[in-house]
Amino acid sequence: MLVFLDAARFIKLRGDEFDREYMSTMVSDHKEDIEKFPKEADNVKDPDVKKFAKDQLPILKKHLELAEQTQKQVSGSGK
Repeated sequence: MLVFLDAARFIKLRGDEFDREYMSTMVSDHKEDIEKFPKEADNVKDPDVKKFAKDQLPILKKHLELAEQTQKQVSGSGK
């Protein structure tokens, strides 16, 4: 998973505002990856790449879960 952050957008943010925006980006990015990962893996012929994709999907889902928990905390609803 590669995340390309819009540096111009983030460089202006500070403190809690940065945290909220960053975590929002992490949650949406992980959701997008989880949606695309299996579809892309199905189109790959290399069995090693297919295995890699299959093995990584549970990790991506766990990362999403953690990102959502953190997002709740930084948004104030997790306090």
